[in-house]
Amino acid sequence: GADLVYRFGLATGEALVGGPGPLGFAGDAGVRAVALAEAAAPGQILISQRVYVALGELLEAEPLGELSLKGFLQPVPVFNVRALKE
Repeated sequence: GADLVYRFGLATGEALVGGPGPLGFAGDAGVRAVALAEAAAPGQILISQRVYVALGELLEAEPLGELSLKGFLQPVPVFNVRALKE
């Protein structure tokens, strides 16, 4: 009877899985992905600028500006994925 809620954060780069960071991720990409997921609203997919540059032709995404993410000293550019392009 419980509702399933998802929040996604996607980042690209080097990461160590099973490390000391949140949920076992270490390295910028892992920490950034977790921070993006934590900042996402239910049902939302947030991506980093590097993911947007790499996949922007495949996605309908809107810039949300720079957000202060947990674990980062400076605000970072964040994009909201609305849909896959056909």
